[in-house]
Amino acid sequence: MLLFAACAAPKPPASLWPPSDFALTVEELREQGGVFRVVRRCRVRADGLLVYGTATGVVVGAERAPELPVFGRLALYRLEPACVRDLSRRVDRCRVLEIERESGAIDDPAGRQARVRWQAFRQFRELQAYGRVHGAFAELLAIVGAHLPEGEGFELPGVADRGQPAVVVGAPAPLLDALAAFEALRSQAMRTPADAALQLDAFALACHLGLRSEAEQLLAAWSAATAASRAERALFPEGEPEWTPERLAALLPRG
Repeated sequence: MLLFAACAAPKPPASLWPPSDFALTVEELREQGGVFRVVRRCRVRADGLLVYGTATGVVVGAERAPELPVFGRLALYRLEPACVRDLSRRVDRCRVLEIERESGAIDDPAGRQARVRWQAFRQFRELQAYGRVHGAFAELLAIVGAHLPEGEGFELPGVADRGQPAVVVGAPAPLLDALAAFEALRSQAMRTPADAALQLDAFALACHLGLRSEAEQLLAAWSAATAASRAERALFPEGEPEWTPERLAALLPRG
């Protein structure tokens, strides 16, 4: 069952927010063995679906790269319309298009990194920061963190300094069981087959759990969801794509 989380912010007036193509992904990464790995991710869709997970492992192929995080600790819920509208407007006020694409020192001693992917009104922006975050970047992370379950947040220096109070009421605590997380992701992925990111996260969990049949089904769904974008990219290649059906198939557990 997909739970709804209310927003404590006042209901905003009718507006164009969020636009139908609104999507936001925020990731926290840590350097592990010379590789930056995702340790925390929050994704929000225009319909209010919020998927928050902390990684409990990775799945890798024979070549070890690239690899997929396994979100064995997961919360999945839907923000009420007023809440996602307020979130999208507040993020826009951070002037995402004006934030530096890359900031901070890549040699941060603690090996910390944040990545943001944002789109709205047919505009797209990808950002990354190393170490302490500042200004609008820190504000953006704090705003998103205020929509997470109680006790959760992005553990990067500079975020807590923004003093953003929690605005979501009733968000479910993360599931602590990888199988339960998989079932929740797969159920939602079946409802929205065009959401390739859901398919990929569920696929990683299926591989981690050794569920080959389910993993094959999710791989087929991901391939269908990404067919058009992969075909378009093939016309204007910019290096080898991170993921292809063939590369993902190498992650399938043995039957």
